[in-house]
Amino acid sequence: MKTVLDGQRNHVGIKKRNIFWFRIKRDAILYALLLLPLSYIAIFKYVPINGLIMAFQDYNIFAGIGGSEWVGLDVFRFIFQQDSFYRA
Repeated sequence: MKTVLDGQRNHVGIKKRNIFWFRIKRDAILYALLLLPLSYIAIFKYVPINGLIMAFQDYNIFAGIGGSEWVGLDVFRFIFQQDSFYRA
């Protein structure tokens, strides 16, 4: 009896996987249309975050973003204390 039930479970699992891939193939054009807005969000919303992180680091091009020293607001304090900043 147990082997019969196990065989039925595997059959149901295979059927569900086939339905999943059938739906993916059926809606492939819609997924392709979804790539354009997702790429826009990735390029113009998430990539600039790296520049924001670099603004708070003593950035070293050889160490990269992960290896550069975190300095916090020290760079901004230095810039705002300069007399030439207000003239610019």
